[in-house]
Parts: sequence; C-alpha cells; structure tokens
Amino acid sequence: KNEAPPPVTANRAKYFAENIKDKEWCNFSLKTNYLDRVPAAIEPVRKTLRDFKPAIVVVDPKVYEGVIACELERIPWITLSPSLTMVSPEYLKTDLSATVNWFSTERDKLFLSHNVAAKFRFTDCLSSIHNLCFTTDELIGNVNLPDIKRIGPSLPAGDRGDECDFPWKKLDDRVPVVYVNLGTQTFWQPGIMRNLMSAVRDREVQLVCSVSALYDTLANEFVPSNVILVRDAPQLSLLPAMAAFVSHGGASSVMESIALGVPLIVCPFYDDQSHQAHFVDKCGVGQRQDLSNMDPDECWRALQFVLESPRIKETVAKVQFSYKKYDGANEAARIISRLASRRD
Repeated sequence: KNEAPPPVTANRAKYFAENIKDKEWCNFSLKTNYLDRVPAAIEPVRKTLRDFKPAIVVVDPKVYEGVIACELERIPWITLSPSLTMVSPEYLKTDLSATVNWFSTERDKLFLSHNVAAKFRFTDCLSSIHNLCFTTDELIGNVNLPDIKRIGPSLPAGDRGDECDFPWKKLDDRVPVVYVNLGTQTFWQPGIMRNLMSAVRDREVQLVCSVSALYDTLANEFVPSNVILVRDAPQLSLLPAMAAFVSHGGASSVMESIALGVPLIVCPFYDDQSHQAHFVDKCGVGQRQDLSNMDPDECWRALQFVLESPRIKETVAKVQFSYKKYDGANEAARIISRLASRRD
C-alpha cells in the first residue's frame, strides 16, 4: 500500500479517485499526510520561528509540525480552521475517525518523542489558549464545546483565486441552476457526472459542472443542452446565482455555500469531507448522498428534493443569517492581535 503514485505524466487525479475507494489505501495516504512527513518538517519550522520571533503563532490544527515547533520554541500558539472536525461530536463514526483510531498510537509517540503533551479531536490538535472555527452554533448545534470558539465564516474580501473566464450568457434564469464541483483532489468522478447529466436531461433545471481535467473525457460524449460543462468556474461569483450546490464537502466550499444561502448535496470521498457532510445533513441545510451508488433517477430525486424542500430553504436562510452576523476573519484578527499585544 506504500507504492508511489504515478509519475507527473500520468493521470494522478484518476489514480487518486480510484484508490480512495480502498480503505486501507486511504489509511496509509492519510497517515502519510498527517504523520510521516512531520519529523522532517519540524526543524525548518523551528528555524523560521527563530528568524521571525513571532509573539504568537496561528496554526492549522492538522499541521502537527507547527504545533511541535511552537512548543519546542516556547511560543504560544492557537488554531484556526474552516474544517468542522474540531467541532464534531466525539461519538461520530466516520472513515476518518476509524483512520485516526488506527494511527493514534503512532501519533502519540511522535508528540511524546518531543516531550509535547497534546489534546486531539479527530485529526485536530487543540490549543490550550484558543481554537477558532469558521462556523456558528446555528450550523453545528448549541453543543458544549468550551475549548472551541465559533467565529462565523471567512469569505475573501477580494479574489478567491479561482477567477477564470466563464460563459455567463449561457446561464438560464428561467429555471433553477445547480452548481456541481467535486473538489480539486476528488473531481475524477466520471460515473457520477454522467448520472447527474442524465438525471437532468429534458428537465426544467440547468447544471453547471466544473470538472477540471475530466473535461476532455466528458466533452467528447453527449452533453445535454441544459448542462454547462467547464474546466473551472469562479465559485464565489457563481454561487449567488445557484439554486443548489452538489459538493464533495470541502470545508471552504461548504462554508461559502452556506454563507451565500445555497443548499447543498454533499457526497464526501476523503479525509474530513464526511464531517462537513454530517453537519449539512444533521442541521438540514442540505443532504448527504452517496452519489457513486445512485442511478440517474435516484440522482434526480435527490436534486429535486433539495431544490423543492421548504424546510431546507428555511434552514439555509436561518443559518445564512447567523453567518451574516459574524465576520470570521475580522474576529480572528481581533483575537490574534489581542493575544499578540499581551505577549509583547
């Protein structure tokens, strides 16, 4: 299971999509991402900390070398994340929780080898000072999480970074338009895309499918007239015009969709995506669906339900309102500045 991925010239996206169906491969892949690369990264991070001498460090809770380096350099650190793993109930059973259970003993040894005591929630290493999550109680529920501060969403003030040419004139404002984007790593899902396109054929709905390198494969097939197939799409600009979003459950995509009032169908494939899917489904801002095991008729019923459900529309509006009340980026900056000034 430790075989090397294909060389640069091969189709890594296809390789990845095929292998994430194998739980054992996922275990080793996630262990590599979370643990195996950490020892070699600690010293470079320590050197950077010594060079810059920060008053405080903001760490992604999944980047363990950052935590260990801060502890070794005796610099206070807090966490900041859009991922919902840090606010997930500890009883939640997902493929990711099973993987974490599998490598947790080795993770504990890694931290203990540097004399660092650590507290974890799933993949996230929690700070004893502050842990900031870009969400609100209206999405995750009013749960007892005293070690996590929910600070609202963070949307870019300027460009998102995925700006590109888009055929805006093709959007049909007479029918509901559904945006489909299955992620930057997990997008190679030709079966799902074909079923979704078949599902909407001759129906009063339009799909916008952003499919990255899968474009050449699908564009050479029959694409219904009510489907706009593109390599990339400017997500933040596009979402306000969408009636629903079919997503892989990436943390930023879910946050952006809710902040812009767009209901979701989430089909998670890998890593923390199932945790975002859990909250989308539980809260009622959309549904979790295993689109890989659904035929076109089942896909259509799932789309139809999310598009037409009054309860989902109501819940999305409620959670969106809570997201509008808070500016996560400004709140994070305020907290970080206050802690840094105390340190000075």
